[in-house]
Amino acid sequence: MKSVFIFGLVFSLALLVGPAHALEPFVPYDNFNTIFLDPDKWIGQEPNTGVLILENSRENFLGHVHFRSRVYTDSDGGGGFGGSRLIFAEAGKVTAIKAKVQVIYVEAKGCATDPTNNYTRAAVRLGGFFFNTGPPPTTAGNAVNDVFAGVSVQRLSNSTDKPQVLKVVGSVAKCLNSNCTSSTPIYSVDLGTTSLWSTVSVSIQWDKDNHQFIFALDGYPKTYFPYNILTYPDTLPPGLIQKRIEVQGLLPNCTGEPQPVAFIDAFLDDVFVNQGAAP
Repeated sequence: MKSVFIFGLVFSLALLVGPAHALEPFVPYDNFNTIFLDPDKWIGQEPNTGVLILENSRENFLGHVHFRSRVYTDSDGGGGFGGSRLIFAEAGKVTAIKAKVQVIYVEAKGCATDPTNNYTRAAVRLGGFFFNTGPPPTTAGNAVNDVFAGVSVQRLSNSTDKPQVLKVVGSVAKCLNSNCTSSTPIYSVDLGTTSLWSTVSVSIQWDKDNHQFIFALDGYPKTYFPYNILTYPDTLPPGLIQKRIEVQGLLPNCTGEPQPVAFIDAFLDDVFVNQGAAP
């Protein structure tokens, strides 16, 4: 009788909770085993806001996409970012991204004369804009109130780690302006570490049915971030429909010597997406 009662209780709870929603599986998107980058899959972009780009490149190279970017600043006040990215051609269908990342060189040099003036970050990042919390923007491509989520393999200028160590970080933010150069942080988590020349697999998934983001670094447990849908309603599409893989330098403006510099040289390979975004 007791076992029948327990079964009935479990069954009743299951009805209250409702059916479980399975996430779409990851499927291959691009392994870069072509001579050139595929224009049916990617759109190239070189973002540059308030920085000077010294070097910027991306290319297919021996079955990988090779990113290389060096940016610096030469003025005081504020800051900016720049780098090189590949945007998914059908970004509106992408709700999950996974890729292998290998960083072969990184440099993040902050402001020598004003160490309190923020920090410099050099990073490889997978992510994009997933939904808009409203009110929706009135013009297409406007990221105001969009929620951006991503996973980064990065080095900060104020890091106390050994020079070859990089941190893997998952983050979520709400955009405050049209191109999301200004945002409010919502969530950040250290997923683990890797090192120069090591290859790691990182991923981000938007689980819309359960109102959460899922971050993963191979060898570590997955990290789940459930967000409050009263604060961050997720029924509207993003104003800026963009998902991407990229290298990026984020740094403060500073005229002190040596100048702030963000430099990253990295390979990405075996990009996967959710099944609904398969090419």
